[in-house]
Amino acid sequence: MIRSKSVLFLFFTILFLLPKKGYSQSDLNFEAIDSVIEGHQTERYSWCKDQLEQLKKRYRGFPKTGQLVYAKSAEFMASKRADALAEAEMKEALRMCKGEQCYPENGIVNMINAEYYFKRDKIVMALEVILQNNLELEKWAPSSKVLSDSYLQTAKYYNNLDFYEKAKYYLRKTIQHSGKIKYNVNLSKVYNQFGRILRRQKKSQEALKYFKRSLKNDDLHKNYSLHAATYNNIAAVFIDLKNYDSAYFYLKKAKKYAARGYVLNTDLPGLKATINKRMALVFIRKNATDSALYYGKKALHYYPGNSYFLNDQESLYGILSECHEKKSVHDSALYYRKLELKELKSVRFLEKRDLIDKTTQQARIKFQGEAIRLLRDKNQLEKELFQSERIIVFVILLLIALILYGYYRKKILRQEQAALQLEQKVLRSQMNPHFIFNALVAIQNSMMDNNILESASHVAKFAKLIRQNFDFTQKEYITLEEDLDALKNYISVQKMRFGQKFDCFIDYGEVETGSVLIPPLLLQPFVENAIESGFKGIKEFGILKIEIFTISKKKIGFRITDNGVGFKVIKDDKLHSTQIFKARLSIHNTNDLNSFTIMSRPDFEGTKIEFKYTVKKCIK
Repeated sequence: MIRSKSVLFLFFTILFLLPKKGYSQSDLNFEAIDSVIEGHQTERYSWCKDQLEQLKKRYRGFPKTGQLVYAKSAEFMASKRADALAEAEMKEALRMCKGEQCYPENGIVNMINAEYYFKRDKIVMALEVILQNNLELEKWAPSSKVLSDSYLQTAKYYNNLDFYEKAKYYLRKTIQHSGKIKYNVNLSKVYNQFGRILRRQKKSQEALKYFKRSLKNDDLHKNYSLHAATYNNIAAVFIDLKNYDSAYFYLKKAKKYAARGYVLNTDLPGLKATINKRMALVFIRKNATDSALYYGKKALHYYPGNSYFLNDQESLYGILSECHEKKSVHDSALYYRKLELKELKSVRFLEKRDLIDKTTQQARIKFQGEAIRLLRDKNQLEKELFQSERIIVFVILLLIALILYGYYRKKILRQEQAALQLEQKVLRSQMNPHFIFNALVAIQNSMMDNNILESASHVAKFAKLIRQNFDFTQKEYITLEEDLDALKNYISVQKMRFGQKFDCFIDYGEVETGSVLIPPLLLQPFVENAIESGFKGIKEFGILKIEIFTISKKKIGFRITDNGVGFKVIKDDKLHSTQIFKARLSIHNTNDLNSFTIMSRPDFEGTKIEFKYTVKKCIK
C-alpha cells in the first residue's frame, strides 16, 4: 500500500515538472486584472501587482504568451500614471516575441501600446501603431478575434480625429469580420460605436437604429455586459430630441443593469454618474424639481467636486442651480451657479486660451518697452541733428533717400524676377515628365484590369490636376482653399500610383482657408518629398499629416510630419525643392524664413517641417 502511494506521488511529481509545450491566449484569463485596471476594484491594486509578477515568472520561457503578461503589466502601470515603468514593460513585451509565430497575441500587445499613446493625446502615433497592426494581423492571423478588435480600435481613433467616414469604414470592416468568425460580443460594441458617431453627426434616428441592434445582439447571445451603456446612449438621443418620457424609460433600464456592478470596457462610477445626471436633467425638464434634485446629488456622489466631464448635454451644477432656483433656495442656487462658472473656467481649452492670453500680454509689454526705448533714442538724435546745419543734413538725407530708393527699387525688381522663376520651377517640378508618365502608366494598368469606373475617376482627377496647374501659372496668389484642393488632388493621383500604401490627414482647424491668400503650390514640394523619398523602402503604412493653425491675425503656422525614413541632407550641385521653397519664403518675408525648420522627428521615425507664414493679402 505504501509502495503504491509512493509510485502515485512520484508520477504526479514528474507530471508537474514536465516542460509544457507552451501557452496560448486561451490559457490566460485577464478578466480580474482588467477589472482592476478599469477602476472597478481599486482596493485590489496590490493583489493585481503580485498576480502580474507571478505570471511573469510562470511564462518566462514562453515568449508568445509572456509578451501578453508584460503588455498587461504595462497597461496596469499606465493606469497608475507610472509612465516610466509602463514604457519599460511595453518595451520588454515588444522585444520578447517577433515574427509570424507571435500572432495573434502580438496584435493584442500592439493594441495596448496604441491605447497608451492615445490616452496621452499622441493620437497620430496611436494611429500609426494600430494601422500597422491591422496589416500584420491580416497577413498572419486573418481569422482571429484580435483583428476585429484592432479594426474597432482604429475606428475609435479616426472618430477622435473627427474623420467620421474613415471611422465608419473600419466599423463596417469590423462588422464584416466579426460576422465571418462569429465574434458576437464584438458586434454589440461596434453597433454602439456606430450609434455614438451618428449621434455626434445629429442623425438621431439612425443612431437609435444601431443602439437597438446592439441590444438585440446581446439578447440573442444572452450577454448583457453592455446593456447599461447602450440604454444610457439611447436615453441621450431621446434627450436630444426632447422626448423626456422615452429618455426616462431607458434611463431606468440603464440604472437596473449598471446596478449589477460590471459594464464591459466602461468606467462604472462615471457611467452611474452620467445616468443619474441625465435623470436629473429629465426631471427638471418635466418640472419635477424634487426628483431632479435627488438624482443630481446622487450624480455628485460618484464624482464629488469634479463634474465638468459630465457636460455632454448640460452642466450638472447648472441643473442643481436651476432646481434650487425653482424651490426659491437662492443661496444654494447661487452656490451651484458659482461652481458651474468655476467648472467652465477649468476646462482645458479655456486654460490653454488663458495661458496664450497671458503670454501675449507679456509679449506686448516687452514690445511696448522696446518701442519706448527706440522713441527716446530717436528724440535724442533729432535734438542733436537740429543743432547742426539743417541745409547740409537735408541734402545728405535727400541723397541717401535717392540711393536707398534706387537700391530698393532694383531689389524689388530682382525679387519679382526671382519669384517668377521660382514659381515656374515649382510648377514644372509637379508636372515633370517622370510624374506624368508614371501617372498615365497607373491609369493604363487600371484600365487593363477592367476597372472602368476606377479608371474614369483616375482620369478625371489627373485632368483636373493638369488644369489646376495651368490655372496657377497665371496667378501670383491663390486662396489656401484652392491650394489645399490641388494638393488633395495631387495626393489622390500619387495614392493611385503607389497602390494606396499611404494616407494623408489635413487639419486646418479654425483657419479661414477661403480668405487667406498664399503663393501657388506652397506645400506641394514637401508632400512630394514625403511620398517619393520619405516612404520609399519603409515597411509600415505611410502616414502624412499636415497641420495649419492660426498664430495671430496676420500669421498662420504650418507643420508637416511623416513616418518615413527621416530627413537627410543631399550634397550635390542640383537645386532641390527645399532650397526653392526657402528662397520663395525669403522673398515673401525674411522673418518667415527664420521660422523654417526641417529635421528628423525626435519622437518617432520620420520628418518634421515647421514654418510660419505672414498673410500678405486677404479677400474681404
